[in-house]
Amino acid sequence: SLSSFGIGASPQQLRREELLKGNVQLESMKSRMDETRRLLEDSESIGASVLGNLQGQRDKMQKTRDGLHTIDDDLDSSAKKLGAMKCRAHTQRIMCYSMGISLVLTIF
Repeated sequence: SLSSFGIGASPQQLRREELLKGNVQLESMKSRMDETRRLLEDSESIGASVLGNLQGQRDKMQKTRDGLHTIDDDLDSSAKKLGAMKCRAHTQRIMCYSMGISLVLTIF
């Protein structure tokens, strides 16, 4: 119709059509904002979930690291004890050879 081009329409009619177009644009913007808000909430939820998973993995890694330090300390302690035992065994072997030689020399 000619009124849609502003021809033959009253100023009130033109104003009404402008307001209707404005309302349509506002509804469209509101719909887009609602969709954006929904996506933002979904993203926030996913982010919180990922953050929780990462925190759990960090805790597991920290416990593993602590366990490895304990194992390392235990291995160091064991190595020292084995070294001391090896030294004692070597000393006892020397004493046995010395006593054997002393017995042989005493007998002959």
